[in-house]
Amino acid sequence: MLDKVYVLLTEAVGSFKGWPSDTWEFLCSINNQQRYLIFFLFILYVNNQFCRYIMNYLYAEPSDTEFISVSRSTNISSFGYGNIIGFGFSLSFVFCGFCVARVVEFYNRKRMLLFGLLVWSMGTILLSVAKDFGKLMMSRLFLGMGQSVCVPASFALLAQVFPQDKNYVIIQGIYGYGLYVGQACISLILLVVSVYGWKSCCHAIGTFGFILAVILWWTIQEPVRKKKVKLKKELRVTKSTLEDSFKEIYDNNMLIVLFVAGSFRFMAEYVLSSFLPLFFLNKFPEHKQAFAIGNAAIILMVGLVSTLLSTAAPRVYHFQLDKPGSVGTSCTLLLLLVGCTFLGIFAAWLTFLVSSFSLSMFGMFLLYLLTEWWFRPFIFIFQRELTPQGRGAAIGYFSFVATLAGSVAATVVGYFVGREDNNLHGNVHVPPKNIVTALVWSISVLFVLSSLLFFVSLKGCKRGLSSC
Repeated sequence: MLDKVYVLLTEAVGSFKGWPSDTWEFLCSINNQQRYLIFFLFILYVNNQFCRYIMNYLYAEPSDTEFISVSRSTNISSFGYGNIIGFGFSLSFVFCGFCVARVVEFYNRKRMLLFGLLVWSMGTILLSVAKDFGKLMMSRLFLGMGQSVCVPASFALLAQVFPQDKNYVIIQGIYGYGLYVGQACISLILLVVSVYGWKSCCHAIGTFGFILAVILWWTIQEPVRKKKVKLKKELRVTKSTLEDSFKEIYDNNMLIVLFVAGSFRFMAEYVLSSFLPLFFLNKFPEHKQAFAIGNAAIILMVGLVSTLLSTAAPRVYHFQLDKPGSVGTSCTLLLLLVGCTFLGIFAAWLTFLVSSFSLSMFGMFLLYLLTEWWFRPFIFIFQRELTPQGRGAAIGYFSFVATLAGSVAATVVGYFVGREDNNLHGNVHVPPKNIVTALVWSISVLFVLSSLLFFVSLKGCKRGLSSC
């Protein structure tokens, strides 16, 4: 099975060599309006991620002044932060996301994007005027509601403008890289928040969103649909598919194991994204600038690797989804999942337990890299076990459960991080030992459970392969 892993890596290296020329050739082959659409949606996605993760870095700011520290200014505890960063965003994001997924193919995507952009920009503005836990929670709920529109509506627009385009994987790569650019940019906010204050930074970012909304309204055209479908009839079909896909998952033991394993893995990723900045700025406050720049560089580098793997992956296993040989491919990818998840434990220990800032940053780089290697293979294996009609709905179920599970994990870890914080506010009062202990135990346990369940799935996959 290792030969296909080698093929995937070889294809990735080949993609790295040909990716710049292929991308440039594709961009030169399309018209100005199409290029502008890709560029604008990319910028929109950057802003989306910037607003989503701004709270993660503002809360981690080690300053003890209200001008710089959101935790000091709003008197929010680490447990409250866990609730805000988890349920505050995910509740509105998940439930609104289900509604968006149903109507995105029928309603005006330009207006949906405009609505989402205005709502999440308003959420960022509300964050800038928040003075307590309630207002922070309200801003996150607005943020989740608006951001649930961005990706579905953007992909629907791109799919219609570039129908059945052989270079669509390049379009996905360019758009998807906005996720990493946005997260890298928000890391750099640590360099300016000390000068302008956290409220001014949030206000400026929210205002930029409103400027983007004006540009969106005047420059983006809604493509004309070739065929109209009645909404009510299509909704009935979707409802039936949801019920059928749920039954498919429930009746398949391997899918249930994969579902739980993926949820544990996602919980670990949610905890990492929520508390890594707090860990570094709490343990190494003297290296704040180095962390801001190094973290941004690592995110951009890992994002580029992920983009290249995404372009290589379809040639290796994606197009084999419904072919007989895909069972063997699933076993290979499960082996990759087990290895990446298990190695993630040692990367986490290196990140959290060493006393050297440089070694800790290297461990974080490994953690980020291993994160990018598990999700796409997991989705392929998950889809292979389902009928084509039920795949989309099943992925929706997984996203729903995994996101809520990640919110629970963030809340629980937030409680243990601040359990000895008698003043119950400000990360300044959180002992570094609390953060290290909470993160090491939570990430290790979640990674161990996930790797064991992936291994159980691998055993089941091998039995299925031997019976073919």
